[in-house]
Amino acid sequence: MTYSEVVRRLALSLVAALVAGGVLAGCAIPTEKWTDPLPYGEFEDEALDAVNVYRVSDGVLEPEPSARAEEVWDAFREVAGERADQIREMRAGDSGDVDTAAYVSHDVDPRFWVLGVNLAYSRDPTMRETLVHEFAHMLSLSVDQVDIGRLDCTTFEIADGCARTQSYIVAFDDEFWKDYGPSAPAADNGDPEAASALYAEHEADFVTEYAATSVGEDFAETFVTFVAEPTPTGQDNSLVADKLRFFYGYPDLVAERDRIRSAAGY
Repeated sequence: MTYSEVVRRLALSLVAALVAGGVLAGCAIPTEKWTDPLPYGEFEDEALDAVNVYRVSDGVLEPEPSARAEEVWDAFREVAGERADQIREMRAGDSGDVDTAAYVSHDVDPRFWVLGVNLAYSRDPTMRETLVHEFAHMLSLSVDQVDIGRLDCTTFEIADGCARTQSYIVAFDDEFWKDYGPSAPAADNGDPEAASALYAEHEADFVTEYAATSVGEDFAETFVTFVAEPTPTGQDNSLVADKLRFFYGYPDLVAERDRIRSAAGY
C-alpha cells in the first residue's frame, strides 16, 4: 500500500485536527500563543481530550510512561533523530472517540516543541507516516524558518510569525502555489471546504486531498511521500513529481530522508 493510499484512511483525523488549535496534524497557524508547559499528571487537551503529560529529559519520558506511550515516543525518536531533543513535552491521549492522531505545537520557548499523540492510533499502520508528517512541520516551522512573533510579514504569516524569505515554505509556495492565485487557501487556512474545492479542481497536483489545505500541509504531506516512496523517474513530468524533486534540491532534506528511511525501516 502506498503512502497516498494509507493517508486517505486518516483524512478525517487530519482534517479534524484543524479545529483544535496549535500546529495540529499540520494546522499552519495556532489559535493561541505558544503552548505553556503543563506539570505532570492528567489534563484536558483541546485536540486529544484527557492526556497524560510527560516531560522529556535526555530523550527519556518522565514520569515512567505506559508501554504504548513509550512505543510511540521511540517511533518518533527514530523519525526525528537528533531533533527529538527539541521536544520538551509529550501529551498522550487514548480515545477512539477523538479523530486527531498526533500534533506538534511550539513550546512557550519556540525553539522547542510539544508533541501530542493519540495512543488509540499507536499501532495503526499510518502512525509512522503521521509522525513523519509532524516532523516535516518541525523542519519547516522552526525558528530558522519562521520569524516567530513577527506580524508585519513581507512573505506570509504561518505558525506564530512570518515565513523567512529563504525558508523551505516560501520556496515551495513560489514554485507550486503562486499559480493558483488569490482563490487558493491561505497559509493559515483551517477550512476543509476550501481544501476540497482546490483539490477538486487540481487533484493531480497533490499527493492527498489534505495536502490542498495550505502550502504548509502540502509541504508536509509531500515530504512524507518523499521519505516513503522511490525517487521519481525522469519520465515523470507530473506536478507531484516536480514537488518531490523540490526536496532533492536541498541536501539537508535528502540527508533527513536517508536517515529516516534507514532508522524507520523503509
